[in-house]
Amino acid sequence: MAIQCKQCNLENRDLAKYCKYCGVEIINLNGKIQNIDLDELVGLSELKDEINTKIIVAKRMQKSGRQLDKRALHTILIGNTGTAKSKVAEILAKIYFKNKIIEKPDSKTVNAVDFGNFSKDLASNLNAAKGGIVFIDEVHKLVPAEYIPGQTTQIDKLYVEMDKMCGDPVIIIASRPEGFKEYLEKNPEVKNRFNLIFNLPDLSENEMFEIAENQFKQQNFSIAPEAETKIKKLFKNLVKKKDSGFGNGHTVNKIAKEIIEEHFVNPQYDNFPNTILEDDIKGEIIDDKTTQQIFEELDKFIGMDDVKSYIRNMIERIVVSRKDAEKTGKKYTFGEHLILTGNPGTGKTSLARKLGEIFSSIGLLSRGHVIEVDRSKMVGQFIGETSKLVQKICDNSTGGILFIDEAYTLKQHENDNFGQEAIDTLLKRMEDDRGKTMVIAAGYQKEMQNFINANPGLKSRFKEENIFHLKDFYYCTLLLKSSKHGHFGTCLI
Repeated sequence: MAIQCKQCNLENRDLAKYCKYCGVEIINLNGKIQNIDLDELVGLSELKDEINTKIIVAKRMQKSGRQLDKRALHTILIGNTGTAKSKVAEILAKIYFKNKIIEKPDSKTVNAVDFGNFSKDLASNLNAAKGGIVFIDEVHKLVPAEYIPGQTTQIDKLYVEMDKMCGDPVIIIASRPEGFKEYLEKNPEVKNRFNLIFNLPDLSENEMFEIAENQFKQQNFSIAPEAETKIKKLFKNLVKKKDSGFGNGHTVNKIAKEIIEEHFVNPQYDNFPNTILEDDIKGEIIDDKTTQQIFEELDKFIGMDDVKSYIRNMIERIVVSRKDAEKTGKKYTFGEHLILTGNPGTGKTSLARKLGEIFSSIGLLSRGHVIEVDRSKMVGQFIGETSKLVQKICDNSTGGILFIDEAYTLKQHENDNFGQEAIDTLLKRMEDDRGKTMVIAAGYQKEMQNFINANPGLKSRFKEENIFHLKDFYYCTLLLKSSKHGHFGTCLI
């Protein structure tokens, strides 16, 4: 909800501290902190559950005359641009204050580019923030991209002072994933100082629509049914095609503003001044193929009868399992991974792409895209590089399919430590990303069977019934006769 300033009577965003029109502090004029809770955040169920648990613990401790150790509130937020890291920190400050866990309703925000100045008198600055929260943003800029354990970083001073401060102020740091996740893994002493570590995922198409819908409601707009359908298609296309420039919430904000601007110049505005119309959404929006259409395309693949049959049965089984889970209020998470064996040219890659489309169409994969890799893209040449390569590949594959060609070459011999590191990292991500990514490993039949049998971890991830062999195509030779000359041709059967 928007906040109305009592000084100038104009509306500000729900988390505003000062009126953007007259500059007066809104909290003091309105006499109280606005009623903000975690429902202001779209998605982020894990974060909400964890924070709600902390608040329950804090309240019950207060009731019994005890105080929560605020070191338990030190938090790390990891997410791409626009995943609401700053908003989360701001809301947490309000909620902790509202529940009398901290004494100040606002957080002291320090961007990475300003941390150098802030840290010159760090102890004094942290003392001044006691009773509240210090939020340090873009921390990935304060640690080396290729962190070496024991290496000194710009942010090391903070950890020393945190130990002295005993949880007051509460420290929240935020970072993009690139490089920072590896930094944490290599630096357990840092990780152990933060009780709460949250990975904020990219927005789904439904979450993007919910945010846009909230923005329209804040400006008293409703959405026509045709416009709602078109906006949802727009966000679905954006999620499927997203790249490193995908801005999550920033992208939604930009699109919502553009739609509102288009509405004001729409010739139909006078007839529907408070309703977002289909014509307000500009740009080409491609309709998705139905699951039936995709299966019809799959049926045109030559051969693969056993694979096609299994895929249909697997989809039916998944749909039934998902419905059963929903009846009991549970969330269904699929964990299917496949192995495709066969010689080059037997259709392994084409089948993987079609599977991505199918799983996306039934809503099990958010994007359905296929990331194709082999050993050269997964195994590095120096210590520490391999894990980073695999992590990045897995991040890019989220919501789709990771297709590993000639997967048996990942580990080439018993002493291939880099290859083993690639497999170990992949296995962990397959478990961590369960339900978010499907892995399809491909290669020659004999080599792939040896590859799976040689590693218990791989054998447990790839079920025996999910191993398919794609047979070679067969050709017959026809003699084509002519009155003047003859020549040979081939015919696929």
